[in-house]
Amino acid sequence: MEASAFVKGPAGHYYSDLVLACEDHFSRIYPDYVDSSDHDTVMCPAVFPFGYIAPTGQASGAIPLTNVEKASIDGDNAELKIFHRLEKFGKETKQPMFVLSQVKITEFIKNVLRQKLPADHPILMGKLLNSDGEIDFLIIHRQIGVILIEVKAPKKFSKSTQCKARKQLQTGEEIVHALYEIDHRESTTVIPVYKVIAMPNVSDPGRENQNFISLREENVQSDGSFVRWWESKFAKKAFGSQEKRDLQNLIYIFVGQKCEVSSKEL
Repeated sequence: MEASAFVKGPAGHYYSDLVLACEDHFSRIYPDYVDSSDHDTVMCPAVFPFGYIAPTGQASGAIPLTNVEKASIDGDNAELKIFHRLEKFGKETKQPMFVLSQVKITEFIKNVLRQKLPADHPILMGKLLNSDGEIDFLIIHRQIGVILIEVKAPKKFSKSTQCKARKQLQTGEEIVHALYEIDHRESTTVIPVYKVIAMPNVSDPGRENQNFISLREENVQSDGSFVRWWESKFAKKAFGSQEKRDLQNLIYIFVGQKCEVSSKEL
């Protein structure tokens, strides 16, 4: 039996179908991107969220703003590098993609899956949906598929850090596959999902696992090296009409849960 949920969208609209709520909300905020596969890069949110509070002045002994920024975003600085690189690269090369940063594995996604998948589905029976983690960058590219990027900030390569990144990426991949499966339980066609471990502070190129792609310092320092890295790792594909609709549905869901749509399980 499907789990019941109610959804509150913008302007007080209520829905019983979470995916429909996302679709309607997306259609209002991005009307030009509903049926178009030819558009510029969209950053969602448009700026990188630091999550720190700036001081109001130095009279009370507050640290100067530049020092606060340096101290507070140390962990996020690696993500900020990737954010700026993706934004610049995407817009200069006209990549038709949505770039979502800090995507929470939230109650909303849980409710989508509980509402749409059978109660005995493996993803609903396991520990996955109890995760409070996030995906640093989730890119839905209309000519490539889905690209998941987990960013880590060690100064030197760390196996334990890489292992943690792999687990986070695998969780994200399972979420994407489960959302895709909602409408394609019998289909053999699957949208490609690429998993990237980004360590922009590590200069050692290292070795790549066949299931994971590495992004290190030398790939983000210059425009040319990043473009070469991107073109060598991601193959463009001519998606069919159904695959294009599948990608659009993923955009609806993930952009919707980053915006003003909220849900609660009954």
